[in-house]
Amino acid sequence: MKPRPTAELIRILSFLSGRDLSLSGFVGVLSPSIAVVYPTQWRRLISLLKAGGTRRVLPVASGISDFASACAESIKARGPGIHVLSACPAATNYLAATFPGLAQRVLEVPSPMALSAQTALRLEGIPGGSAIAVSSCALKKREEGRGPFDLRVIAVAQLIKALEDAEIDLCSWGEADFDEGARAVSAPGCAIPDLVGEDFAALGLGPISVMKLEDAVRARKELSTLAAGRGTNPGVYTVVELTFCENGCVREPDL
Repeated sequence: MKPRPTAELIRILSFLSGRDLSLSGFVGVLSPSIAVVYPTQWRRLISLLKAGGTRRVLPVASGISDFASACAESIKARGPGIHVLSACPAATNYLAATFPGLAQRVLEVPSPMALSAQTALRLEGIPGGSAIAVSSCALKKREEGRGPFDLRVIAVAQLIKALEDAEIDLCSWGEADFDEGARAVSAPGCAIPDLVGEDFAALGLGPISVMKLEDAVRARKELSTLAAGRGTNPGVYTVVELTFCENGCVREPDL
């Protein structure tokens, strides 16, 4: 029989996040981009979290629908012009340093990670509980404190190292224990600009133009055009998603 390291896992999560977890319970959110670094371990990690007392584990992708709806409402309130989606912290850092005018157009909307955490707490009926978000992106730490709930972001490399130090063998939790319901959704289901466009159209507004830009090198020309005030038409809502990770940070990478 496999061990159930509930107390040890809670100790590790509390230590890595800097404070004790809520007594009412905790949930987990995992970024599928973890699979890039740990392709054979990330599903085992989900199984371990569930065995160790995590009430519910959701992928970042589960927050996409709420994220798209919130973005559409924010765009509606702002009016026509350029609107940059805020899901990728590396991209917003890049814009702040290179295109400060566009950085001012980033929507102030909680990321899919934060919204997934909030959903998991709601589904478990513990809005006052703790949400542990495990990510391969160190910049996701800034998500802490953005919402009215207890969110802690832990780097997956730190968590894996802490598990090894505690002699918790991930191989004891097989992929058969992986909850298929927690698998990241398909690529079309994660096309955030398109989903924002659909929600925006449902509000009865338009016209809207959406574009997805990946990595700084390929996106620089388009961003330069937008920053110079070209490439858009008056009265048009232009939605831009800029991401630096493969497939963004919301769906399982193609391995």
